[in-house]
Amino acid sequence: TYDKIGDGVESIDELLSGEATYRTDYEQRDGVGTYTVMISGLTLNETYKDKYELVFEPGTIKVSPKAVTLTWPEEKELSYTGTEQSFTATVSDTVLGDEIVVGAYANEGTNTHVATAVGNYTATVTDLGGIGSNNYQLPEDTDCNWKITAVQNEFITQPTIANWYYGEEPSVPAASAKFGEVTYYYQEDRDGILDWPIFNPETKEVPTEAGNYYLIAKVAAGDGYEAIVSEPVSFTIKPAEIVISAESTTGVYGESLPTLTYRVSAL
Repeated sequence: TYDKIGDGVESIDELLSGEATYRTDYEQRDGVGTYTVMISGLTLNETYKDKYELVFEPGTIKVSPKAVTLTWPEEKELSYTGTEQSFTATVSDTVLGDEIVVGAYANEGTNTHVATAVGNYTATVTDLGGIGSNNYQLPEDTDCNWKITAVQNEFITQPTIANWYYGEEPSVPAASAKFGEVTYYYQEDRDGILDWPIFNPETKEVPTEAGNYYLIAKVAAGDGYEAIVSEPVSFTIKPAEIVISAESTTGVYGESLPTLTYRVSAL
């Protein structure tokens, strides 16, 4: 560029001869910063040598950070799993083979990239990491909204229970669900009685009397899943068997029938 200096000098070519030579301490792989530029190689034309003296002043090259691009997952709705889940960004638009990554995220309340519970969240990148990350800067938009949604719970194994005899230790029911704790309820089954469940509601108390019953497994609703109830499973507390046994005895030929007795016992 040329700023007029007077004496009717209209152009650089009229004032100067030679070719400008630049020297700087900056190279392409150098990082962000300010670098010096030196200039030489120019001389005054003869007409102006008596009037002017050339003074070469250094300039500067200011290298600013390069803005990167943050890419978020396309699927922004995650299903509840009961474990911590993360929603993270990848970094692109780097140069010279630099491997730059996300260095930090905001972590305050719902402004977080990790969560377990159902809800709406915002992931915010706050810093970059990797060798040479100081040579890059975040874009203006560093946020992305994401959510964890509730899921339908289900039984992994349906409830089962074995029959037992009156007076024995009750059988232990078994069942498992994808989420939550299984609770068991019992209800007596009586055929032919109208609205029997109304008069005999479900109870957690294990029955002890002989009869026919239903087992129902339930899981209450949780933070990320709905309540579930199994189909009733029938079982029986069988009447205890009492065995009456004729006791063996001996007799003698020709004599009267010996006294006969019996014994009562439970199986």
